[in-house]
Amino acid sequence: AWQRQWCEIRRLEDLEVGVELKLKSSEDGHLLNCIQVPRSATLCRTDSRSKQFAFGVFNLRKVNKKAVLFLAGMNESHSQEWMISIRKMLSIASYIPVGESNFRISFVDSSHSRSAGLLGLYGVLNANSQEIMVSDPCTGAPKVVWKWYHFHQFHIQATSENEDWKKIIVMHTS
Repeated sequence: AWQRQWCEIRRLEDLEVGVELKLKSSEDGHLLNCIQVPRSATLCRTDSRSKQFAFGVFNLRKVNKKAVLFLAGMNESHSQEWMISIRKMLSIASYIPVGESNFRISFVDSSHSRSAGLLGLYGVLNANSQEIMVSDPCTGAPKVVWKWYHFHQFHIQATSENEDWKKIIVMHTS
């Protein structure tokens, strides 16, 4: 069951374990749980019957691939901010600065993105006249490249959350 808790995050200087998450009853409250997140963890949006903006921290090296932790923001932007903060702390390398024509993105995972093998995809989006590419935010290496003909529609997702206004783009592929 979901409970509102205070979450403190701290980067660790360990090669295997990158982040420590402390869950408390309130900012000054007592410690409820302390979770160490491996650098190999994947963060992605997940389905929840009660929390629209839930995301999970998954340890993909474990056999069962269960979530280490589930968290939820107040809106999509809030969840994405948390996810990028945790990802930055898990990364050993620094993020490359993003230019004017590039955008830091994170996929809102759906059944379609999961079936396409794009679970937890994030990075820097760049588009030119030939293709759309998502590259690694630290190395700049391409993670995925699509030709324009793979897409047949783009639209801005309608949202009731002011912070999410004009921030969620839906890409329809063929």
